[in-house]
Amino acid sequence: MQFGIFTVGDVTTDPTTGRTPDDTERVRAMLTIARHADEAGLDVFATGEHHNPPFVPSSPTTMLGYLAGVTKDIVLSTSTTLITTNDPVRLAEEYAMLQVISDGRMDLMMGRGNTGPVYPWFGQDIRNGIALAVENYALLRRLWTEDVVDWEGKFRTPLQGFTSTPRPLDGVPPFVWHGSIRSPEIAEQAAYYGDGFFHNNIFWPMSHTKQMVQFYRQRYEHHGHGPADTAIVGLGGQVFLRKDSQKAWDEFRPYFDNAPVYGHGPSMEDFTRETPLTVGSPQQVIDRYAAMREHVGDYQRQLFLIDHAGLPLKTVLEQIDLLAGEVVPVLRREAEAARPAHVPAGPPSHGERVAAARAAGQDGSAHVAPPRTAGPGASPRTRRACPPLRAPRSASDRAARPAHRRHRPAQHTHHRAAPAGAPMTDTTAGADRRLVVVSAGLSKPSSTRLLADRLADATVRGLREQGLSADVETVELRDHAHAVVDAMLTGFPTGDLAGVLERVYAADGIVVATPLFTTTYSGLLKSFVDVLDKDALTGTPVLLGATGGTSRHSLALEYSLRPLFTYLRADVATTSVFAATDDWAAAETDAGGGLPRRIERAGRELAATVARRESTGPADPFATAPDFESLLGGL
Repeated sequence: MQFGIFTVGDVTTDPTTGRTPDDTERVRAMLTIARHADEAGLDVFATGEHHNPPFVPSSPTTMLGYLAGVTKDIVLSTSTTLITTNDPVRLAEEYAMLQVISDGRMDLMMGRGNTGPVYPWFGQDIRNGIALAVENYALLRRLWTEDVVDWEGKFRTPLQGFTSTPRPLDGVPPFVWHGSIRSPEIAEQAAYYGDGFFHNNIFWPMSHTKQMVQFYRQRYEHHGHGPADTAIVGLGGQVFLRKDSQKAWDEFRPYFDNAPVYGHGPSMEDFTRETPLTVGSPQQVIDRYAAMREHVGDYQRQLFLIDHAGLPLKTVLEQIDLLAGEVVPVLRREAEAARPAHVPAGPPSHGERVAAARAAGQDGSAHVAPPRTAGPGASPRTRRACPPLRAPRSASDRAARPAHRRHRPAQHTHHRAAPAGAPMTDTTAGADRRLVVVSAGLSKPSSTRLLADRLADATVRGLREQGLSADVETVELRDHAHAVVDAMLTGFPTGDLAGVLERVYAADGIVVATPLFTTTYSGLLKSFVDVLDKDALTGTPVLLGATGGTSRHSLALEYSLRPLFTYLRADVATTSVFAATDDWAAAETDAGGGLPRRIERAGRELAATVARRESTGPADPFATAPDFESLLGGL
């Protein structure tokens, strides 16, 4: 198994000294870090690609080409090569040149990046992100595997009789990883070609990582490249080590708290609990990362982020020594002891790929050289030969894809509604339908929560009349306000909020109630909506309710709240309910009055819509990932 480090190349002020390195100092520090990692015995150094401050690695091949001349054994790679905005012709040439210079001691990872503005900077549209990744990589592979290429696609000028130079070393292209955090289409792309899949899960809980890796493994086997457990998988990670765990926490905390990505967001305690970030002693890091295989199976590459957030170069070099000297040897030994014999220990080296290509009779081109003895191009730790370089199975050989279902996250626990102010209790009874009630009231008790409960009760009665039972969970957004703000700042839901989002996504029906302020819904509700997946509520039945001081605010339901959920493509009930202060007084004295009647009618409408829809249960979030032929679009 390979262990290494990757860098994002951020230029960040050291919060303990107030000093900020300039770009030149940061680039030179990255070179020093890579050389030290090679000397310490780590297997991989990978650099990202960024074209905006505060990041400096805008030219990965320039940096890696230099490092090829000053390092001996370490594999030189990228943690992102922007397949979407780089010209695939230049990628073919630059990385083939790097492959020749390094004598095959390199690979690369395709990615779409995480900076939206980079697309227009390079003349592309972010809305074409997946399509660009698919088309550009299809062309890149042809440029590496065919001596003469004729090409016409959607995103670049046609090619006629074009030959990319230099040709790949020994006629075999570099090994390619596809990196993705959230897009099953990219996992599908990696599986289709039999390439590696890298899930850089530094900001994500292991439950999400497990789903992505399992999907890739299943599709890898489906496309005929071998058993699922032989697919080539890599994971990201973050660590900060000291011999004494408390010293590690004390030293790293100011850097965490002020980091440009997650600073001023979730606490370090939350982040270390919910993500792979591990701060502590070498043994704590060993325990955490040795357990990764229990979630994703045996995997081939583990990269750590250790040089970010303004950490001084001296500290980073000390981290490398601890990682290489005390952590990696144990992790490598445990991984090897647990790995089944048929599962590759690491990704294939260049020498192994050449041998496999020869064995399969796929020399790639006339440029294939005679077999070479093990040298710099061979992996520092020899593994079994990689699978032959082969074309994916034809479309006629493939099983039909699952029926498409809308995106919903993983399994969750159901709850029944609790009285206002009372704690919710888990239920294990299998109800026919699941309702989630979202109350955006700011006080306890609140008229908004009261309206939400009445609407939920009416809906349950309506379902009962149709012979259906219902589980109801009520979410008080005020209890999650800080987590919502953190998620907006970091893009990462922590703690109970992550579970709330899962249950909202998996609901068969949703009741939303909000107070109205200055003619619109509460900012708390809007913030919560902003952290929802924009496609997660598509087709979900939603009933809207609102409270306000007087009836003159009632139109806000129609011109403000309804458009919000229509934008999310929810199935919004025709009847919505507004409750002014006077309406509650009338409701108490007149059981047949306006508000009770509206509540009952709205609840029945939502119940009818929910009843008509088959309850899908916790859905597979990757069921909607298209088969790769549809992504290729006939290229």
